[in-house]
Amino acid sequence: MILTDSLGALQSINTADWRKHGVINKIVLVTHELLCKGMTVQFMWIPAHKGIPGNVNADFLAKLFTMGSPTHPEVAYNSAVI
Repeated sequence: MILTDSLGALQSINTADWRKHGVINKIVLVTHELLCKGMTVQFMWIPAHKGIPGNVNADFLAKLFTMGSPTHPEVAYNSAVI
């Protein structure tokens, strides 16, 4: 299960334009490989900032990753919140 707040990314994965985007191209190819191995892959859109616990932290970590942050912060979560 892949959860995202980017409806645009999901729409790009679902269209023929995915070949134009390196990251989306990789997602499509890896998804295809997993499906060929008999695995199930599901994508789900989650509206951003709609009272979802931990969303602000997830956005922060995603931004660090896209900026090429050399650090890998420890991520703690409460399973009761997920």
